[in-house]
Amino acid sequence: MQHVWQAYKTMAHMKQQAGDHLGAVLVTREALSLGAKKERTELLLTSGVCHAALGLFYSAANLFAECMSFEDPEGKPEEFRTAQYMCFYQRELALMMFHHLDTPFSDYCPDCDLSPMFKELWCKKGMPTDEFVAEYQLQPRLPLTPPISPIEPADQQPVKVLATLADRFGALLQNSHTGFLRHIRQQRAAGLAALQLAQTVSALISARRGGKDLLVGSRGATVTPGGVEGQHRFGWRDAMDIVVKMRQLAEPGDQVVWVDLLTRKEFEAGFGSHTSMYTGQSRVIRYYMNFERALQRQKQIFLRDMEFRSARDRPVQIDPSQRGAIEAA
Repeated sequence: MQHVWQAYKTMAHMKQQAGDHLGAVLVTREALSLGAKKERTELLLTSGVCHAALGLFYSAANLFAECMSFEDPEGKPEEFRTAQYMCFYQRELALMMFHHLDTPFSDYCPDCDLSPMFKELWCKKGMPTDEFVAEYQLQPRLPLTPPISPIEPADQQPVKVLATLADRFGALLQNSHTGFLRHIRQQRAAGLAALQLAQTVSALISARRGGKDLLVGSRGATVTPGGVEGQHRFGWRDAMDIVVKMRQLAEPGDQVVWVDLLTRKEFEAGFGSHTSMYTGQSRVIRYYMNFERALQRQKQIFLRDMEFRSARDRPVQIDPSQRGAIEAA
């Protein structure tokens, strides 16, 4: 049965990456019913994330709890730890989202509400450190009594019109290249972000034509993290906040954060600021297509400046004797 469970896990993951979270839930449910063991924690994690993406927060919390309490019957718990660590982080994210359901989109800001250390460990899929445990405050639990039923919009027609328009624009932003799946939720989120950004830029132009500044709320802005009240002048970061928040909502299982709002140590070390095209002996399927062009451009810069920048963005001089080696690379 091992190969069957592996197939289920792969199928669920692919459905999730295509934006079919309900389909992924059904696949993981079938796999778990068959008694999957070695892949159980990963299946529970995937199922929990997909339930949270669908707004089924109570089911998601139960799945995360089951994953974190699962013990390996073969006595090799280290193989399960990463999924269990991720279940903890995803549970906290799901709880945060639940408690912000009534928060206006303009005030919603995961980067502001989550601690830098939480985001760093989540991105690294690492074990919670002693320092993190000592300072982190857990998200409030879910209410004991869940809502009776979802509240339907009074008139769904405007929502359908908006969603249809967003889908049209979002599809245009799809990267049609190897490694980039067509994620329908991300396409819709991209379309919604494009529409809101267009409206905001239109308001900005109108304000400036009238000799005024466009003021926006500071509470949900990463330019003033920490839930600051009041307003500030609209800037480039506010424009990007619209896009980033839509991307965060589209797929809650993806680590999408502002790198300058991680811990200062990691930000200064360049964490999250570099995208690999080649890792060891493996070609990164999404980005290797840029490798040869980037290599040639990098060689030109090295030979022109005879220096390069370190990971800490400090200049490092190149010995003239290395020119031949650079040209031959």
